[in-house]
Amino acid sequence: MRYRLVIFDWDGTLMDSAARIVACMQAASRDAGWGELAPESIRNIIGLGLPEAIASLCPGIDAERAELLRSRYAWHFVEGNDTPMSFFPEVEGGLSGLHMRPGQRLAAASRQRAAVASTASSGRAAAVTGSTPAGPPTGTLLQAPPADARGAAGRTRGAAGGGCHGG
Repeated sequence: MRYRLVIFDWDGTLMDSAARIVACMQAASRDAGWGELAPESIRNIIGLGLPEAIASLCPGIDAERAELLRSRYAWHFVEGNDTPMSFFPEVEGGLSGLHMRPGQRLAAASRQRAAVASTASSGRAAAVTGSTPAGPPTGTLLQAPPADARGAAGRTRGAAGGGCHGG
């Protein structure tokens, strides 16, 4: 059976973002005065929304400090951290192969809107995002480029859509 649309989870499926998530959560925790969080504990919450992740990592945290930790995580992830994120081996080749099939649409789903934006703008896949590190669900759906624009950066069109999320 051939599918017209294939949606991949971003974190941990296409992109190896664990090191950056760990570094950003550790920095945010220090910024919020919570102290050091164990890297393995942080790896175990990857895929959860930030409120659930913070509650799991910081039992008993009050709402004000949780919000500070969330906002500091968002800052570190988007602006304050340069820990590299890369595709897992063979992902780019696999996506390119799927992308070349006539009529095939690809999408990446993630809570990390900034992380998938580069894939959408590359013309390889659309991006479906849910809640971002900076706030509630965005409901953003970027349409895959038309067949004649495949591979051309910056030709992705935006449209409103329902919120989805992955890990």
